[in-house]
Amino acid sequence: MTTLELNTDRALDAEIEAFLAGDKATLQNPYALYAKIREKGTAYWYKGETPIISRYADASALFRDSAHFQTYRGKERFDPDRLSGEDRAKVDDIVAFEALQMNEMNDEHHRRVRTVAQRAFPPNRIAALKDQVQTVVDDYFDEMAQNDVVDFMQFAYKLPLTVVSAFMGLDRSQIDAIKTWGDSIASVKPFTGGKLPVEKIRNAHEGVKATQAYVLELIDEHRANPDARTDFMASLLDSEESDKLTPEEMAGTISIIIYAGHESTTNQLGNSLHALLTHPDQWAMLKSQPDLAENAVAELLRFNTPVQMMTRRAVEDTMLNDVMIPKHARPLILYGSVNRDEAEFADADTLDITRKKVSHMSFGFGVHVCIGSALARLEGRTVFETLVRRFPDIELAVDPSELVWNSHPVFRGLGSLPVRLGQDRGRT
Repeated sequence: MTTLELNTDRALDAEIEAFLAGDKATLQNPYALYAKIREKGTAYWYKGETPIISRYADASALFRDSAHFQTYRGKERFDPDRLSGEDRAKVDDIVAFEALQMNEMNDEHHRRVRTVAQRAFPPNRIAALKDQVQTVVDDYFDEMAQNDVVDFMQFAYKLPLTVVSAFMGLDRSQIDAIKTWGDSIASVKPFTGGKLPVEKIRNAHEGVKATQAYVLELIDEHRANPDARTDFMASLLDSEESDKLTPEEMAGTISIIIYAGHESTTNQLGNSLHALLTHPDQWAMLKSQPDLAENAVAELLRFNTPVQMMTRRAVEDTMLNDVMIPKHARPLILYGSVNRDEAEFADADTLDITRKKVSHMSFGFGVHVCIGSALARLEGRTVFETLVRRFPDIELAVDPSELVWNSHPVFRGLGSLPVRLGQDRGRT
């Protein structure tokens, strides 16, 4: 019998299809669906075509084998045959731009660009941001304290943008623009494929062109005035000759650092506070033991990861543990499921900020692990250390059932998170 004959299930396919299409009920809590998929073994063949990888051991094996399972985002997902010649040309531009972002690169191209980008994230530079991040958090909390009820997601949106703009040495208003362009580009990256609205394609194309023009201007400014370069820009511009990035590669690198660092951190902060306030025993524990904040951030990322899934493509027929993944198959790796795998995490559906082993995949795994993860952890730790100190009585201002999760199955987060802050104990 073939793998497909062994492992397909029409009822499960229907549930997965609804989830990927944005079914509100499943988006509220996708973890029951993930558990059903994990029961199917190494790979569940969605509609007999897409292998879904849902268990920790299988996902880690796949990511370690970057020679056979690589990133790929072709233009077929746009269904280009239905488009006009002008819109097909726009699709070509979008796909070419995506190929210049680190998360879409493979082999030597990826190694070269990532090596340069990593120089911009040395541990000492991240550590040096601690006091600056603390000041930004306290300044925003001062503003929030003027109101009894606030939308925490507004803070979660502003903080990462402010931090990344300071880190990169860019004007805050410029970061807003790049984020807007990045949103339009990301909107054409669904994992289900097929018949994207033409207007989305055109908006994404405008985002690509605007990003490229902005970065080219930025490069010219820094090259003309080396003394004004920030450490971040110097790291990108002053690389060894053999590793120098082209202007197009710099545009892709800068855009993905800003977009990925902001989008995921915003949802990380919102998801984490939601989890703590709906698990009052864990919030009480963090208040009584604020030194648990660093471990709590890791556990909260595991419990409700902001990026729920990722894809790869098999470059040739390849065995993944006990299953053959055929050439050109597009495995869908469910981070949200992997992080709830009972074989890796005892009582995986239980939030436990004292958990000793928190080897989550929320920042990816293998050669494509997020280079900005240390900055995201710093922001999370600072926020929750400050919250327990300044607003220990914080609580949800609405019933949890009233909260609405994003309609995109990949990016898990809340559109709004109203909270009642309680008394402000003030800065220390």
